[in-house]
Amino acid sequence: MSPNAPTPPDPFEAGEPTTAELVDGRYRLQLVRGRGAMGHVYEAWDVNLHRRVALKLAAPDAPPSDRERMEVEARAQASIRHRGVPVVHAFGRHDGRPYFVMELVRGPTLLEVITAHLAEGTSIADHRATAIALDVIAAVGAAHTADVLHRDIKAENVIIEAETGRVVLVDFGMATSRDRPVWSTPVGTPIAIAPEIWDGAPPSIASDVYALGCLVYELLTGRAPFAAESIAQIARAHGTRKPIPLGVLAPELAAYDAVLDVALAKDPSARFPTCAAFSAALEAVDPTRPPERAARGSDAIRVLVVEDDPLVARAAMRAATTGLEDAGVSVRWADTGERALRCAASEMPHVLVLDHQLPGWSGAETLSRMRSLPGGEDVAVIIVSGAISGPDEWRFSALGAATRVDKPFAFEDLVAAIRVKARARHWLPGGGSDTSRPPPGRTVIGARVAREPRHEDGRETQRAIPAAAARPSDER
Repeated sequence: MSPNAPTPPDPFEAGEPTTAELVDGRYRLQLVRGRGAMGHVYEAWDVNLHRRVALKLAAPDAPPSDRERMEVEARAQASIRHRGVPVVHAFGRHDGRPYFVMELVRGPTLLEVITAHLAEGTSIADHRATAIALDVIAAVGAAHTADVLHRDIKAENVIIEAETGRVVLVDFGMATSRDRPVWSTPVGTPIAIAPEIWDGAPPSIASDVYALGCLVYELLTGRAPFAAESIAQIARAHGTRKPIPLGVLAPELAAYDAVLDVALAKDPSARFPTCAAFSAALEAVDPTRPPERAARGSDAIRVLVVEDDPLVARAAMRAATTGLEDAGVSVRWADTGERALRCAASEMPHVLVLDHQLPGWSGAETLSRMRSLPGGEDVAVIIVSGAISGPDEWRFSALGAATRVDKPFAFEDLVAAIRVKARARHWLPGGGSDTSRPPPGRTVIGARVAREPRHEDGRETQRAIPAAAARPSDER
């Protein structure tokens, strides 16, 4: 294949294939990612810049009002500068139909994550739910700073990016500014429309805060604050009823009730005046939110290996030093999830090599807690483990951990996986040229496990051992 040819879509990515239509002579449509009343969202290939993008294109029969609405949406989203909102690259018209191009964000929606947890008879851990909520509130706050009201905040419009775990607010199709005329009828999703909007009041920061309160309630409990058989019943519930207190549904969540009482107040003037105020109140009641991490101490790439088998851990540490020696690397080891979290709280790693089958916290629980730390959502993760159940696979996916090396693993495969992560983040010099080669042959690690006595010796701070002291062949 020519290096300039369009890159085909990944076979493991969900999406409906489409004809390879070329929009505006530049964007080749590949997959349908979403369908809406005004148009479709596609995954497309930018033939000029050779990159994947998301493209929203008005439907051929879209009325003039919908076409104008799409232009308003593009301008509103483009005005926001925040990592939790997709960047808008371009706006144009194709055969008279408006379209706009934005950053492609791939991953499950928050609704899918919540639904998957419910299917397993569980809910998102409160520390992880709080971290997600804070990220969404921050994105909405950035929109408000740009004088944009989202008006359709819901779990379906939040994506957890598959590779990074980044929380992204999408679909500004109902967005407006505070001084722009709006529809006279309520707009948005009924389960999150504020009482005053049902009564005909214009949208405001307070109505977005109310919708955020509904989202936080659903994140923590797996259910919307109000449910009914008809829209009229839902409207009455928003106006007259209080949701079931979180402490009644789960005693450990009782501390959140005071915050949600304010966010979901019937009187808009009684709600948090800003998203920043909402965030501050939410952070104050979260008993599991760790302290701010220490400042970065060096320019080396920090790798944390979390593995309870010392021999496999040594091999993984050696793989990290081999794969990243061009860029400089500092490697630490933790043999439990609890120790790994202490390491991350003091100095967040750039790369996490994580076993799933750990004593105490599992790998999934360890990663969930680490993602809630400041900077934790940016960590590149490689799962090195044996068999992983279906439920744990989707948990890792929801946490942005899509790269996996199965045990027993070849030393060269782990080196390669680490290099792929480094190249993707531009950490290796010269585009990641491979000047360091692993030992010849394919040394298998973890096929036969030999246990060493366990010591409470602070091994989580151990540096990578020199090459001469740890050869992959020694790990058999």
